[in-house]
Amino acid sequence: MRSFALRFALAFVLLEALVYLVLWSGPLFDPYAALNARWTTALLAPFLDGARAEGAYLVTPTFSMQVRPGCDGFQASAVLLAGIVAFPATMRRKWIGALLGIGALLVLNLARLGVLLWTGVHARGSFQSMHLEILPAVFVGVALFLLLGWAVWARGATERCPAP
Repeated sequence: MRSFALRFALAFVLLEALVYLVLWSGPLFDPYAALNARWTTALLAPFLDGARAEGAYLVTPTFSMQVRPGCDGFQASAVLLAGIVAFPATMRRKWIGALLGIGALLVLNLARLGVLLWTGVHARGSFQSMHLEILPAVFVGVALFLLLGWAVWARGATERCPAP
């Protein structure tokens, strides 16, 4: 357990450094933020009249917000990846978990941005708590749930469980 915790901590620190020093730099982040804004508004179009993307901004007639560092799912992905790296499993299973898990988190991030924009339009008083408290907790919880589910699968624990 101590070995897992140390490997997890080291992997997490390295991944967070990658996020802060590389992925959040303007040349890499700005096109990614604009892509997130475009995809989010495409998903929201049937549910939110007048939603559109302007660069990294999500815009409606009554509310707008900018996709900035921290609005990207990178940190939750770092938690997931650090756990996958630290966990004793085959490289094949680690790659599968990393690709599927990060893909799921990136798609969930689009939904999170959509919920935030919808909240800003329809329940502006709840926007700050949704943005700073509720959705970040949900997002990290999903990352941990994905990690746990992957760990069970990677170890083949479901195959060894005795029948009731």
